[in-house]
Amino acid sequence: MPAYDAKGFDPPAAVILARVRGPSGVVRSEVPLLIDTGADVSLLPTAVATAVDAVVRPSGTPIRFLAGGEVLLHQADLAVEFSRYRFRGVFLLIDSTHGVVGRNVLNALALLLDGPRQRWSLGGRR
Repeated sequence: MPAYDAKGFDPPAAVILARVRGPSGVVRSEVPLLIDTGADVSLLPTAVATAVDAVVRPSGTPIRFLAGGEVLLHQADLAVEFSRYRFRGVFLLIDSTHGVVGRNVLNALALLLDGPRQRWSLGGRR
């Protein structure tokens, strides 16, 4: 069970270190993705999409963040890999050092968040 990230988050948070693969096969490893059960969709750092030679294009779907207000983000076709899982599709992009794994991915997994021990684990179907 990986430990929560106490260096990048206060309070500590469950973070997946993922591989992001672009359409030509270029990979960026150890991309931190915050596990966010309240997020509808998953978000990836724009810099990672650019580093794996993804074609970045505007998204036509507005996103509403918790703080309010709608924004139009960019998107790219990518694969996100962690543990034994690979999720391919269109991912929204954000200007951040870490991404977010939202329910569009988490709903395919069995996830255990052990807050008292500050550890997490994944299981479930592929």
